[in-house]
Amino acid sequence: LDNAVYGHAYTSVFGAGTSASEFEFLTGNSMAFLPSGSIPYQQYVLGPTASLASILKAEGYSTLAFHPGERASWQRDRAYPRLGFDSYKCGDDMDVPQTFEHGYVSDQSDFEQIIWELEHKEEGKPLFLFNVTIQNHGGYTVPDYPAQITVADAPGEYPMAEQYLTLAGKTDAAFRALVEYLRAFDEPTIVVMFGDHQPSVEQGFLDLAYGVTQEQMTMEQYMGKYYVPFVIWANYPLPGTGPETTSLNFLGQYLLRYAGIAGTPYGDFLWQLQEELPGPTAIWRPTISPPGLRTTSASSTTTCSAGKTGWRPSWTRRAEGQPAVDKRKRRLGCQRGSCSAILGGREGR
Repeated sequence: LDNAVYGHAYTSVFGAGTSASEFEFLTGNSMAFLPSGSIPYQQYVLGPTASLASILKAEGYSTLAFHPGERASWQRDRAYPRLGFDSYKCGDDMDVPQTFEHGYVSDQSDFEQIIWELEHKEEGKPLFLFNVTIQNHGGYTVPDYPAQITVADAPGEYPMAEQYLTLAGKTDAAFRALVEYLRAFDEPTIVVMFGDHQPSVEQGFLDLAYGVTQEQMTMEQYMGKYYVPFVIWANYPLPGTGPETTSLNFLGQYLLRYAGIAGTPYGDFLWQLQEELPGPTAIWRPTISPPGLRTTSASSTTTCSAGKTGWRPSWTRRAEGQPAVDKRKRRLGCQRGSCSAILGGREGR
């Protein structure tokens, strides 16, 4: 894919908890600062809440959230309006024919709905569309699923993994079709696509993929379970470089800057903060220690020193047992589902 910025981002959840990843991307806030097991849409987004949607709405954009699942899942129907979305569409509201993969609306249908929205948006008014897909939702347990991708040297031994990988391949094809449509779209448009979290499949497959068993994981390998890919693409020139590694709460700032949209004081703070804390997640939470203190323990790796900007942050691993954590993965660089943020019709290129 040409004219694209690729990288990986740390997320705070594994195997479930999509709304936490949405919250981090949309608001710039990190789950690292919320209690373990928090569900922000249900516990913290209880009134008007600043987000990419509210920022872009103030810039004259129409703001639409779309998820082809159940309307009330994670209380999205309550959270999205509070985040500044003008409207929200679920699976029941789709304007295009639906096809399905293992019981869920396919990404092909999902992306065709995106195209429909672009073609039917108000003329002359730019659109911000936040899309959470559902095709690759777990579990991957359809009997005799016609897997098109198999595990080398062990075909059929890991049916859940093969079902997931086949679904991910179909997402790639659907995304390619969307990009080809947008290449010819007559308005400047930028797309950010990222994984919400990694999938939960057979432990044996994960051990092979990581090259290490769960019990033998180092802390770096453990963090690889929360590592998802992202791509930023536009039908106008983008900077040649971007972050190789970031976290979802910082990713939205790249969308604004690549689209030429002024941020907020909080966004400027986040842009500077990533230099100090490049990947905060709910798994590694930042703490502050006195200058020069070095701690070593089985559960944390901390180095603090006084620098030009004062104290440096340390990172402390969260306690085990939070609902959204499952010790399954190293750095596969894959994702369970995907979220896409699309800005269409902004002025200039």
